[in-house]
Amino acid sequence: MVGLSNRQIGAAGLGALAAFVAVLVLGPTYVRPLGRVLGLPFAASGISGEIATQNAIRNPRRTARTASALMIGVALISFMAVFGASLTASFGSSLEKNFHGTHVIDSGVQDGDGGFSTQLARDLRSAPGIVTSSEFRITSATVNGEPDVDLEGYDATSLDELIDLGTVDGDLDSLGTDGLAIDRGYASENGLELGSEVPVALSTGERDLTIRAIYDGSEWLGSQFLDIAAFDQLLPQSLTYRIYVDGTDEGVEVATAGLPSAQVLNRTEFLDQVSGIIDQFLGVIYALLALAVLIALLGVGNTLSLAIFERTREIGLLRAVGMTRRQLGAAVRDEAIITALLGTSTGIGLGTLIGWTVVRTLEDRGFDTVTLPVVPLVVVAVAGAVAGGLIATLPARRAARLNILDALEAV
Repeated sequence: MVGLSNRQIGAAGLGALAAFVAVLVLGPTYVRPLGRVLGLPFAASGISGEIATQNAIRNPRRTARTASALMIGVALISFMAVFGASLTASFGSSLEKNFHGTHVIDSGVQDGDGGFSTQLARDLRSAPGIVTSSEFRITSATVNGEPDVDLEGYDATSLDELIDLGTVDGDLDSLGTDGLAIDRGYASENGLELGSEVPVALSTGERDLTIRAIYDGSEWLGSQFLDIAAFDQLLPQSLTYRIYVDGTDEGVEVATAGLPSAQVLNRTEFLDQVSGIIDQFLGVIYALLALAVLIALLGVGNTLSLAIFERTREIGLLRAVGMTRRQLGAAVRDEAIITALLGTSTGIGLGTLIGWTVVRTLEDRGFDTVTLPVVPLVVVAVAGAVAGGLIATLPARRAARLNILDALEAV
Protein backbone atom coordinates (compact mmCIF):
# COMPACT_ATOMS: atom_id res chain seq x y z
CA MET A 1 0.00 0.00 0.00
CA VAL A 2 2.91 2.37 0.68
CA GLY A 3 4.28 1.85 -2.82
CA LEU A 4 0.83 2.34 -4.35
CA SER A 5 -0.03 5.49 -2.43
CA ASN A 6 3.39 7.11 -2.85
CA ARG A 7 4.08 5.79 -6.39
CA GLN A 8 7.30 4.13 -5.19
CA ILE A 9 8.12 1.09 -7.30
CA GLY A 10 10.73 -0.11 -4.77
CA ALA A 11 8.16 -0.24 -1.99
CA ALA A 12 5.72 -1.98 -4.32
CA GLY A 13 8.38 -4.60 -5.05
CA LEU A 14 8.90 -5.25 -1.36
CA GLY A 15 5.16 -5.52 -0.94
CA ALA A 16 5.01 -8.10 -3.72
CA LEU A 17 7.73 -10.14 -2.04
CA ALA A 18 5.87 -9.94 1.27
CA ALA A 19 2.69 -11.12 -0.47
CA PHE A 20 4.52 -14.16 -1.86
CA VAL A 21 5.87 -15.04 1.59
CA ALA A 22 2.44 -14.57 3.20
CA VAL A 23 0.73 -16.84 0.68
CA LEU A 24 3.40 -19.51 1.16
CA VAL A 25 3.19 -19.35 4.96
CA LEU A 26 -0.61 -19.31 5.04
CA GLY A 27 -0.93 -22.04 2.42
CA PRO A 28 -1.99 -24.84 4.81
CA THR A 29 -4.81 -22.68 6.18
CA TYR A 30 -6.59 -22.12 2.87
CA VAL A 31 -5.90 -25.48 1.21
CA ARG A 32 -8.90 -27.17 2.85
CA PRO A 33 -11.62 -24.56 2.04
CA LEU A 34 -10.25 -23.78 -1.41
CA GLY A 35 -9.67 -27.47 -2.15
CA ARG A 36 -13.29 -28.27 -1.26
CA VAL A 37 -14.53 -25.53 -3.60
CA LEU A 38 -12.28 -26.64 -6.47
CA GLY A 39 -13.23 -30.25 -5.83
CA LEU A 40 -17.00 -29.68 -6.08
CA PRO A 41 -17.22 -30.50 -9.82
CA PHE A 42 -15.19 -33.68 -9.26
CA ALA A 43 -17.16 -34.73 -6.17
CA ALA A 44 -20.40 -34.28 -8.11
CA SER A 45 -19.16 -36.70 -10.76
CA GLY A 46 -19.07 -39.66 -8.38
CA ILE A 47 -17.13 -41.51 -5.72
CA SER A 48 -13.79 -41.11 -7.52
CA GLY A 49 -14.06 -37.32 -7.42
CA GLU A 50 -15.10 -37.37 -3.76
CA ILE A 51 -12.12 -39.52 -2.79
CA ALA A 52 -9.80 -37.29 -4.87
CA THR A 53 -11.05 -34.18 -3.09
CA GLN A 54 -10.62 -35.73 0.34
CA ASN A 55 -7.11 -36.96 -0.53
CA ALA A 56 -6.10 -33.52 -1.81
CA ILE A 57 -7.03 -31.82 1.47
CA ARG A 58 -6.26 -34.55 4.01
CA ASN A 59 -2.68 -33.33 4.41
CA PRO A 60 -2.88 -29.56 3.83
CA ARG A 61 0.79 -28.91 4.58
CA ARG A 62 2.02 -31.34 1.95
CA THR A 63 -0.54 -30.17 -0.59
CA ALA A 64 0.41 -26.54 0.05
CA ARG A 65 4.10 -27.32 -0.42
CA THR A 66 3.37 -29.25 -3.61
CA ALA A 67 1.23 -26.45 -5.05
CA SER A 68 3.54 -23.63 -3.93
CA ALA A 69 6.15 -24.09 -6.66
CA LEU A 70 3.41 -24.13 -9.27
CA MET A 71 1.83 -21.08 -7.64
CA ILE A 72 5.06 -19.07 -7.90
CA GLY A 73 5.55 -19.86 -11.59
CA VAL A 74 1.93 -19.12 -12.48
CA ALA A 75 1.99 -15.91 -10.41
CA LEU A 76 4.99 -14.64 -12.37
CA ILE A 77 3.32 -15.55 -15.68
CA SER A 78 0.11 -13.80 -14.59
CA PHE A 79 2.05 -10.73 -13.47
CA MET A 80 3.84 -10.48 -16.82
CA ALA A 81 0.54 -10.98 -18.68
CA VAL A 82 -1.12 -8.13 -16.77
CA PHE A 83 1.96 -5.92 -17.05
CA GLY A 84 2.37 -6.56 -20.80
CA ALA A 85 -1.32 -6.03 -21.60
CA SER A 86 -1.35 -2.83 -19.54
CA LEU A 87 1.85 -1.61 -21.21
CA THR A 88 0.37 -2.15 -24.67
CA ALA A 89 -2.93 -0.51 -23.71
CA SER A 90 -1.17 2.43 -22.05
CA PHE A 91 1.00 3.02 -25.11
CA GLY A 92 -2.09 2.95 -27.31
CA SER A 93 -3.74 5.50 -25.03
CA SER A 94 -0.63 7.67 -25.07
CA LEU A 95 -0.43 7.45 -28.86
CA GLU A 96 -4.00 8.71 -29.05
CA LYS A 97 -3.58 11.54 -26.53
CA ASN A 98 0.04 12.68 -26.77
CA PHE A 99 1.16 12.09 -30.35
CA HIS A 100 -0.24 14.65 -32.78
CA GLY A 101 1.49 13.43 -35.92
CA THR A 102 0.28 11.16 -38.70
CA HIS A 103 3.34 9.00 -39.39
CA VAL A 104 6.51 7.66 -37.84
CA ILE A 105 9.52 7.00 -40.06
CA ASP A 106 11.49 4.36 -38.20
CA SER A 107 14.98 2.98 -38.73
CA GLY A 108 14.02 -0.44 -37.34
CA VAL A 109 16.91 -0.26 -34.85
CA GLN A 110 15.66 -1.16 -31.38
CA ASP A 111 18.68 -0.18 -29.28
CA GLY A 112 19.31 3.22 -30.85
CA ASP A 113 22.72 2.13 -32.15
CA GLY A 114 22.34 2.93 -35.84
CA GLY A 115 19.81 4.51 -38.16
CA PHE A 116 19.60 6.13 -41.57
CA SER A 117 21.01 9.25 -43.19
CA THR A 118 20.09 12.60 -41.67
CA GLN A 119 19.48 13.97 -45.18
CA LEU A 120 15.92 12.59 -45.12
CA ALA A 121 15.04 14.77 -42.13
CA ARG A 122 16.36 17.84 -43.95
CA ASP A 123 14.42 16.95 -47.09
CA LEU A 124 11.20 16.50 -45.15
CA ARG A 125 11.27 20.08 -43.87
CA SER A 126 10.50 21.39 -47.33
CA ALA A 127 8.79 18.38 -48.92
CA PRO A 128 5.30 18.85 -50.39
CA GLY A 129 2.50 17.40 -48.27
CA ILE A 130 4.54 17.61 -45.03
CA VAL A 131 3.11 19.97 -42.42
CA THR A 132 5.89 19.51 -39.85
CA SER A 133 8.44 16.93 -38.73
CA SER A 134 10.88 16.35 -35.90
CA GLU A 135 14.00 14.26 -36.26
CA PHE A 136 15.02 11.98 -33.38
CA ARG A 137 18.61 10.92 -32.73
CA ILE A 138 20.08 9.17 -29.72
CA THR A 139 23.52 8.55 -28.25
CA SER A 140 25.06 7.25 -25.04
CA ALA A 141 26.58 9.93 -22.81
CA THR A 142 27.55 10.81 -19.26
CA VAL A 143 25.13 13.50 -18.08
CA ASN A 144 25.66 15.35 -14.81
CA GLY A 145 28.02 12.60 -13.65
CA GLU A 146 25.62 9.75 -14.51
CA PRO A 147 27.16 7.34 -17.04
CA ASP A 148 25.45 5.45 -19.88
CA VAL A 149 22.56 7.88 -20.24
CA ASP A 150 20.52 7.73 -23.45
CA LEU A 151 20.87 11.36 -24.52
CA GLU A 152 18.28 12.25 -27.15
CA GLY A 153 18.16 14.90 -29.82
CA TYR A 154 15.11 16.42 -31.54
CA ASP A 155 14.15 19.30 -33.77
CA ALA A 156 13.28 21.37 -30.72
CA THR A 157 11.41 24.03 -32.70
CA SER A 158 8.81 21.53 -33.97
CA LEU A 159 8.84 18.83 -31.29
CA ASP A 160 6.02 20.30 -29.20
CA GLU A 161 3.79 20.40 -32.29
CA LEU A 162 4.05 16.61 -32.59
CA ILE A 163 4.41 15.38 -28.99
CA ASP A 164 2.64 16.81 -25.96
CA LEU A 165 5.27 17.97 -23.46
CA GLY A 166 2.84 19.55 -21.03
CA THR A 167 3.81 22.90 -19.53
CA VAL A 168 7.22 24.08 -20.72
CA ASP A 169 9.24 26.59 -18.70
CA GLY A 170 11.83 28.45 -20.74
CA ASP A 171 12.04 28.27 -24.51
CA LEU A 172 12.63 25.15 -26.61
CA ASP A 173 13.44 27.32 -29.62
CA SER A 174 16.48 28.72 -27.76
CA LEU A 175 18.29 25.41 -27.17
CA GLY A 176 20.68 25.97 -30.06
CA THR A 177 24.01 24.15 -29.94
CA ASP A 178 24.69 24.56 -26.22
CA GLY A 179 21.26 24.23 -24.60
CA LEU A 180 19.64 21.33 -22.79
CA ALA A 181 15.99 20.55 -22.04
CA ILE A 182 15.13 18.39 -19.00
CA ASP A 183 11.89 17.10 -17.53
CA ARG A 184 10.53 18.50 -14.30
CA GLY A 185 11.07 15.33 -12.28
CA TYR A 186 14.74 15.13 -13.27
CA ALA A 187 15.19 18.81 -12.42
CA SER A 188 13.65 18.32 -8.97
CA GLU A 189 15.70 15.20 -8.19
CA ASN A 190 18.98 16.87 -9.13
CA GLY A 191 18.31 20.41 -7.88
CA LEU A 192 18.50 21.92 -11.37
CA GLU A 193 16.71 24.97 -12.74
CA LEU A 194 16.72 27.21 -15.79
CA GLY A 195 20.23 28.53 -16.36
CA SER A 196 21.97 25.69 -14.52
CA GLU A 197 25.11 24.31 -16.15
CA VAL A 198 25.18 20.53 -16.71
CA PRO A 199 28.39 18.70 -17.71
CA VAL A 200 27.84 16.31 -20.62
CA ALA A 201 30.55 13.90 -21.77
CA LEU A 202 30.15 12.50 -25.30
CA SER A 203 32.36 10.28 -27.40
CA THR A 204 33.76 13.44 -29.01
CA GLY A 205 34.56 15.23 -25.76
CA GLU A 206 33.08 16.94 -22.71
CA ARG A 207 31.05 20.13 -22.65
CA ASP A 208 28.92 22.14 -20.23
CA LEU A 209 25.37 22.70 -21.47
CA THR A 210 22.91 25.28 -20.17
CA ILE A 211 19.38 24.29 -19.16
CA ARG A 212 17.08 26.42 -21.31
CA ALA A 213 13.81 24.51 -21.01
CA ILE A 214 12.05 22.37 -18.41
CA TYR A 215 9.04 20.32 -19.54
CA ASP A 216 6.50 18.25 -17.63
CA GLY A 217 7.81 14.97 -18.95
CA SER A 218 6.51 12.42 -21.39
CA GLU A 219 6.78 8.67 -21.87
CA TRP A 220 7.76 9.50 -25.43
CA LEU A 221 10.95 11.28 -24.34
CA GLY A 222 13.81 10.64 -21.97
CA SER A 223 14.62 12.89 -19.06
CA GLN A 224 16.78 15.24 -21.17
CA PHE A 225 17.36 16.13 -24.80
CA LEU A 226 19.34 18.42 -27.08
CA ASP A 227 18.42 20.22 -30.25
CA ILE A 228 19.46 18.55 -33.50
CA ALA A 229 21.78 21.51 -34.08
CA ALA A 230 23.83 20.39 -31.05
CA PHE A 231 24.04 16.84 -32.46
CA ASP A 232 25.22 18.26 -35.81
CA GLN A 233 27.99 20.16 -34.06
CA LEU A 234 29.00 17.72 -31.32
CA LEU A 235 28.30 14.43 -33.13
CA PRO A 236 28.43 15.17 -36.85
CA GLN A 237 28.50 11.45 -37.76
CA SER A 238 25.31 10.58 -35.85
CA LEU A 239 22.43 8.93 -37.71
CA THR A 240 18.67 9.45 -37.58
CA TYR A 241 16.93 6.96 -35.33
CA ARG A 242 13.36 8.03 -36.06
CA ILE A 243 11.35 10.92 -37.52
CA TYR A 244 7.93 12.03 -36.28
CA VAL A 245 5.86 13.49 -39.11
CA ASP A 246 2.58 15.31 -39.64
CA GLY A 247 1.71 15.03 -43.31
CA THR A 248 -0.16 13.21 -46.04
CA ASP A 249 0.42 9.57 -46.96
CA GLU A 250 1.50 10.57 -50.45
CA GLY A 251 3.88 13.24 -49.20
CA VAL A 252 5.63 10.87 -46.80
CA GLU A 253 5.86 8.08 -49.37
CA VAL A 254 7.35 10.38 -52.01
CA ALA A 255 9.88 11.82 -49.54
CA THR A 256 11.09 8.36 -48.45
CA ALA A 257 11.00 6.68 -51.87
CA GLY A 258 14.77 6.79 -52.26
CA LEU A 259 15.53 5.39 -48.80
CA PRO A 260 14.37 1.74 -48.54
CA SER A 261 15.83 1.38 -45.02
CA ALA A 262 13.28 3.86 -43.67
CA GLN A 263 10.08 2.19 -42.44
CA VAL A 264 7.06 4.41 -42.96
CA LEU A 265 4.40 3.64 -40.34
CA ASN A 266 1.04 5.26 -39.81
CA ARG A 267 -0.34 5.51 -36.29
CA THR A 268 -1.94 2.07 -36.34
CA GLU A 269 1.14 0.41 -37.82
CA PHE A 270 3.38 2.09 -35.26
CA LEU A 271 1.19 0.80 -32.42
CA ASP A 272 1.34 -2.69 -33.95
CA GLN A 273 5.13 -2.49 -34.19
CA VAL A 274 5.53 -1.48 -30.54
CA SER A 275 3.02 -4.14 -29.46
CA GLY A 276 5.00 -6.73 -31.43
CA ILE A 277 8.22 -5.77 -29.64
CA ILE A 278 6.46 -6.09 -26.29
CA ASP A 279 5.04 -9.47 -27.29
CA GLN A 280 8.49 -10.73 -28.35
CA PHE A 281 9.94 -9.74 -25.00
CA LEU A 282 7.07 -11.38 -23.13
CA GLY A 283 7.42 -14.51 -25.25
CA VAL A 284 10.97 -15.03 -24.01
CA ILE A 285 9.87 -14.49 -20.41
CA TYR A 286 6.94 -16.88 -20.81
CA ALA A 287 9.22 -19.58 -22.22
CA LEU A 288 11.54 -19.36 -19.22
CA LEU A 289 8.65 -19.34 -16.75
CA ALA A 290 7.02 -22.29 -18.54
CA LEU A 291 10.09 -24.37 -17.66
CA ALA A 292 9.62 -23.46 -14.00
CA VAL A 293 5.95 -24.44 -14.20
CA LEU A 294 6.85 -27.75 -15.86
CA ILE A 295 9.30 -28.54 -13.05
CA ALA A 296 6.59 -27.70 -10.52
CA LEU A 297 4.16 -30.05 -12.27
CA LEU A 298 6.74 -32.82 -12.14
CA GLY A 299 6.83 -32.16 -8.40
CA VAL A 300 3.08 -32.76 -8.30
CA GLY A 301 3.65 -36.12 -10.01
CA ASN A 302 6.41 -37.09 -7.58
CA THR A 303 4.24 -36.18 -4.60
CA LEU A 304 1.43 -38.33 -5.98
CA SER A 305 3.80 -41.27 -6.43
CA LEU A 306 4.89 -40.91 -2.81
CA ALA A 307 1.27 -40.63 -1.69
CA ILE A 308 0.35 -43.82 -3.54
CA PHE A 309 3.22 -45.65 -1.86
CA GLU A 310 1.99 -44.43 1.53
CA ARG A 311 -1.61 -45.40 0.76
CA THR A 312 -0.90 -48.88 -0.58
CA ARG A 313 -3.10 -50.65 2.00
CA GLU A 314 -5.81 -48.04 1.56
CA ILE A 315 -5.76 -48.59 -2.19
CA GLY A 316 -5.94 -52.37 -1.64
CA LEU A 317 -8.93 -51.93 0.65
CA LEU A 318 -10.74 -49.73 -1.88
CA ARG A 319 -10.15 -52.28 -4.59
CA ALA A 320 -11.28 -55.09 -2.27
CA VAL A 321 -14.63 -53.41 -1.58
CA GLY A 322 -15.36 -53.01 -5.27
CA MET A 323 -13.56 -49.93 -6.64
CA THR A 324 -12.58 -50.55 -10.25
CA ARG A 325 -9.20 -49.85 -11.79
CA ARG A 326 -10.77 -47.05 -13.86
CA GLN A 327 -12.31 -45.43 -10.79
CA LEU A 328 -9.01 -45.63 -8.89
CA GLY A 329 -7.07 -44.12 -11.79
CA ALA A 330 -9.66 -41.35 -12.09
CA ALA A 331 -9.32 -40.59 -8.36
CA VAL A 332 -5.55 -40.20 -8.66
CA ARG A 333 -5.85 -37.99 -11.76
CA ASP A 334 -8.55 -35.85 -10.16
CA GLU A 335 -6.38 -35.37 -7.09
CA ALA A 336 -3.53 -34.13 -9.28
CA ILE A 337 -5.87 -31.77 -11.14
CA ILE A 338 -7.23 -30.35 -7.87
CA THR A 339 -3.68 -29.83 -6.59
CA ALA A 340 -2.70 -28.16 -9.87
CA LEU A 341 -5.79 -25.94 -9.70
CA LEU A 342 -4.86 -24.94 -6.16
CA GLY A 343 -1.49 -23.73 -7.43
CA THR A 344 -2.76 -22.08 -10.62
CA SER A 345 -5.76 -20.34 -9.05
CA THR A 346 -3.68 -18.96 -6.18
CA GLY A 347 -0.92 -17.97 -8.60
CA ILE A 348 -3.30 -16.21 -10.97
CA GLY A 349 -4.91 -14.30 -8.12
CA LEU A 350 -1.59 -13.26 -6.60
CA GLY A 351 0.05 -12.43 -9.95
CA THR A 352 -2.94 -10.37 -11.06
CA LEU A 353 -2.95 -8.43 -7.79
CA ILE A 354 0.78 -7.70 -8.03
CA GLY A 355 0.45 -6.72 -11.69
CA TRP A 356 -2.39 -4.32 -10.89
CA THR A 357 -0.39 -2.80 -8.02
CA VAL A 358 2.77 -2.31 -10.10
CA VAL A 359 0.87 -0.73 -13.01
CA ARG A 360 -0.97 1.63 -10.67
CA THR A 361 2.33 2.52 -9.00
CA LEU A 362 3.76 3.46 -12.43
CA GLU A 363 0.75 5.60 -13.30
CA ASP A 364 2.79 8.80 -13.33
CA ARG A 365 5.23 7.21 -15.80
CA GLY A 366 2.69 6.63 -18.52
CA PHE A 367 0.92 3.48 -17.30
CA ASP A 368 -2.54 5.00 -17.27
CA THR A 369 -4.50 1.87 -18.22
CA VAL A 370 -4.75 -1.34 -16.19
CA THR A 371 -5.75 -4.23 -18.44
CA LEU A 372 -6.60 -7.72 -17.24
CA PRO A 373 -5.95 -10.22 -20.08
CA VAL A 374 -8.83 -12.58 -19.25
CA VAL A 375 -8.29 -15.06 -22.09
CA PRO A 376 -4.56 -15.66 -21.39
CA LEU A 377 -5.24 -16.10 -17.67
CA VAL A 378 -8.02 -18.60 -18.36
CA VAL A 379 -5.69 -20.45 -20.74
CA VAL A 380 -3.05 -20.64 -17.99
CA ALA A 381 -5.59 -22.08 -15.54
CA VAL A 382 -6.90 -24.66 -18.03
CA ALA A 383 -3.38 -25.59 -19.15
CA GLY A 384 -2.35 -26.10 -15.51
CA ALA A 385 -5.30 -28.40 -14.86
CA VAL A 386 -4.76 -30.42 -18.06
CA ALA A 387 -1.03 -30.71 -17.41
CA GLY A 388 -1.74 -31.86 -13.85
CA GLY A 389 -3.94 -34.62 -15.20
CA LEU A 390 -1.30 -35.69 -17.72
CA ILE A 391 1.46 -35.69 -15.11
CA ALA A 392 -0.70 -38.00 -12.97
CA THR A 393 -1.01 -40.62 -15.74
CA LEU A 394 1.91 -42.77 -14.58
CA PRO A 395 1.07 -42.64 -10.84
CA ALA A 396 -2.55 -43.45 -11.67
CA ARG A 397 -1.52 -46.41 -13.80
CA ARG A 398 0.76 -47.67 -11.06
CA ALA A 399 -2.04 -47.44 -8.48
CA ALA A 400 -4.49 -49.24 -10.74
CA ARG A 401 -2.08 -52.10 -11.35
CA LEU A 402 -1.43 -52.85 -7.68
CA ASN A 403 -2.26 -56.42 -6.71
CA ILE A 404 -5.13 -56.33 -4.21
CA LEU A 405 -3.78 -59.00 -1.86
CA ASP A 406 -0.23 -57.62 -1.95
CA ALA A 407 -1.57 -54.15 -1.25
CA LEU A 408 -3.58 -55.34 1.74
CA GLU A 409 -0.54 -57.07 3.20
CA ALA A 410 1.68 -53.95 2.83
CA VAL A 411 2.94 -52.46 6.07
